Amino acid sequence: MMEPGKVTVGQQGSSSRDVAENRLLTRVRRRIQVAKMMLATFLVFLICYIPLTSFFYLAGNLGKRPNPTIFLWLTFIYWLGAGCNPVIYSAMNNEFREGYQEVLRRVQCCRQRKVEPSVRAMKRNRGITSGATLTRQ
Repeated sequence: MMEPGKVTVGQQGSSSRDVAENRLLTRVRRRIQVAKMMLATFLVFLICYIPLTSFFYLAGNLGKRPNPTIFLWLTFIYWLGAGCNPVIYSAMNNEFREGYQEVLRRVQCCRQRKVEPSVRAMKRNRGITSGATLTRQ
């Protein structure tokens, strides 16, 4: 018997609620994943940016001429931080990883050539096939 004022939800209603909860959980997981990726990117930026900035600050306040070798290495570290971004993105996000793979597939120099095993053996052994047979087509 149904109590007055109480609404019951059948099987169809509960499954739509489950779908909505799953969508919400998926959205929350994605946001957490993006937040982790942003944090990693920010930390790498700080690690690579602070040494060069500190170098300029100290050189300016001490009134000394900066050492060019140290300046070169710190500049390299600074630019390395920007180079780490694609690595962080592809390591932490499947969509970026798939996008990078698609770009690399389209670049001619990154395509894998399909070579028969017998031809590989011939190239490796410089003409000595060691039992592998070559076929002409």
